Amino acid sequence: KINIISIAIILCFATSCTQNRAAEQYEKAMFYLDSLKNTDHYAKINDAIDLLQKSAKAGNAKAQYELGNLYWMNRDSLIPIERDTLMAIQWYEKSADQCYAQAQYSLAYIYENARDNLKNSQRAFDLYKAAADQGFVDAFTEWEEYTNTLDLRSKQEMR
Repeated sequence: KINIISIAIILCFATSCTQNRAAEQYEKAMFYLDSLKNTDHYAKINDAIDLLQKSAKAGNAKAQYELGNLYWMNRDSLIPIERDTLMAIQWYEKSADQCYAQAQYSLAYIYENARDNLKNSQRAFDLYKAAADQGFVDAFTEWEEYTNTLDLRSKQEMR
């Protein structure tokens, strides 16, 4: 008979395997992408993107962050990903939801500096704070500046 404990063990093992596989895919993708920085060789770029996407879809926060970076900052015409702010936000959000400080910082930056309907000062403030709480120095600096700006605005509004 299969009991609850057996099912739980099987599920834990399956989750662990998926997470380990996602981590392996991420590492291999980053190896490929890093090697591109040192050479003019782009033969493995599609493999790297494919592995990065698989790892991100499997829930790897670092892969989600890196994929967000590609959508946000890609300026390399040989990398087959077009710049797309909405896709960047989607991947940064997934990574930030897992408390990945770099993603929280990058997402905060987008929300702080975006135009129109993407601008979200409160979300930016919260994300800078979350990243700062994890020791991300740049986020602490931004959060501190944000706090000072908000304090100044409040004082001016009271006059």
